[in-house]
Amino acid sequence: MTIAWLYAMPADFASISGTNLPGLGTWRRLFGIPAVGRDVWGGGYRVGLQSSLAVAGLAYTVFCASVVRGARVSSGWAWGLGLPLLAVVGVILPPVLSTDVFAYVGYARMPLVHGLNPHLTTQMELVRLGDVTAPFLRWPIASPYGPLWTLWCMTLVVLFPVDSVAGVVMALKMCGVLACVGLALGLRAWVVASSRRQSADGSAETTRVANASASQALGSTVVALVLFNPLLLLEGPGSAHNDLPMMAFLMAGLCATRVGRFRFGALLLGIAGGLKILPLLLLPALLLRRRGQPRQVLEVLTFGMLPVVLAYLPFWEGLSTFAGLSQRWQHEGGAAAARVATAAATWGRLASTVLPIVVVYVACLARLWRAQRARPTAFVPDDALTLDLWTFTALAVFLLATGIWFPWYLVWLWPGALVALLAWPPGASDREPGVDAKSPWLSVAKGLPRLLAGVGLWLVTALLLATYTLAPG
Repeated sequence: MTIAWLYAMPADFASISGTNLPGLGTWRRLFGIPAVGRDVWGGGYRVGLQSSLAVAGLAYTVFCASVVRGARVSSGWAWGLGLPLLAVVGVILPPVLSTDVFAYVGYARMPLVHGLNPHLTTQMELVRLGDVTAPFLRWPIASPYGPLWTLWCMTLVVLFPVDSVAGVVMALKMCGVLACVGLALGLRAWVVASSRRQSADGSAETTRVANASASQALGSTVVALVLFNPLLLLEGPGSAHNDLPMMAFLMAGLCATRVGRFRFGALLLGIAGGLKILPLLLLPALLLRRRGQPRQVLEVLTFGMLPVVLAYLPFWEGLSTFAGLSQRWQHEGGAAAARVATAAATWGRLASTVLPIVVVYVACLARLWRAQRARPTAFVPDDALTLDLWTFTALAVFLLATGIWFPWYLVWLWPGALVALLAWPPGASDREPGVDAKSPWLSVAKGLPRLLAGVGLWLVTALLLATYTLAPG
């Protein structure tokens, strides 16, 4: 229903999150769907779109609540319904809710077509040059994304005719499909690994068999929670945001370190950091977990930074290569922040944004350090604490540094949120495998009511998704 309403979007529709009407026009022409003029229903279109998103949100909320109450989804149903749903959304849903995917294409075309460095040159230069992506661009910033993402988009651009835009966008939407699958597999692996650790402590064989069966059911339910998530569907296969591939590699890296493969895990986290820089914040946690082993510390650091360093080489022009990150931070801080003129105001904004994030980050690292020192020879759930480090730090960055609370930033929080969801209600971890109960995130979560545990994050997500339907001003 939401897909149909998006295709019916009138030419005069606007929202506070922005729309991509040229992108909608491209998808209409691709499938031969006629354009729609102004909203002839007197605002009825906006109500209809709000209703369609509300129905999807309500359905997912009921699903989350049923999982909290013990419902499970079989592997056949999870994959059998989830994969076709991903494919349909990836192909048919128009990229109308954001222009970012067209910006990916534009940045990739800069070095290939115009000989420009996308990490130094803003989108407005493509508009000035009349590039084929110009109608879709509006942000006066250079690429704030990781260099590996730029190289990947350049690879896709090369595979299509020089002036093709829709083909590259479709390929990026398929990357969103694969990223959803990867994230589902990563979270499933996390749950199964938790169950194996817990069932290994059981004394009776029947208990271990029962735990293994329960963990498999929980794992397939995690797959369903990812593949049926309206937020992930809209932002991954729908809008092709690179947050989904980033999170897929991040979870894969954490799962690798969970089973002791620290070099491979660091490499996967480095790839995630090459897509967006933020996952590199997890490398110090891995180094801390390898403390006292100089060779392994060096290996983790090398494998973690290698993808980012190599990917930056073609674009490197000193510190100015990070211009896009600085411009994004200033631009999303709002018009007032973008006009900061005095050093005092600049330092004040740094103190109100960066300092709290650093405090949260250091506190999570300290928690991991204390846990390891307290029980150096016993099992310490340092992998769960590492996931907490990511969840809390990403939440702080989302609240304090992004400026504009776009819905797709919540993708950063969903892995930790799903792990917490499966730990509710209080005491669930004592009777069902697959749940980590030794993390600060979960210790806070267990004190919350059961209903809030099942639907709290999704209610916040639904409020942000509603920004797509709110009129400016």
